[in-house]
Amino acid sequence: LKQVIEQYAEQHHIELLVRIIHEDGLDFYVEVRHHQALYAELQSVLVHCVQPLLQKFKAFQAYLNSNSLTILPLCVNKQHAVAYKMQALKQHYGEILTMGMGDSLSDAAFMGLCDYVITPKNSQLHRQLI
Repeated sequence: LKQVIEQYAEQHHIELLVRIIHEDGLDFYVEVRHHQALYAELQSVLVHCVQPLLQKFKAFQAYLNSNSLTILPLCVNKQHAVAYKMQALKQHYGEILTMGMGDSLSDAAFMGLCDYVITPKNSQLHRQLI
């Protein structure tokens, strides 16, 4: 994915930083940032390069926000992590009150698990809700 995105950017003269985010020796996801933070350029990369790629690699999903394009495996997401943590806390403490805070559309799924949610005004998520 990283190489194809870099080739696309080079062919279309788009200045991108494309990197694989690693932790503990594991590759987790691909992050794409535009050098001048141009949302329209990232959106173009998403529509013309990444979405066609994801037709072949169905185990991935893409998220675009104001400053980055992220391509994640379906198994790596905040919703799974929050559900896991909530279950562990409930087993230890019994009933719990949960609050989720997020600003991008990719946060909506995990926030939906929470009792209360908070989103900053004028964030991507706020604009979608209002």
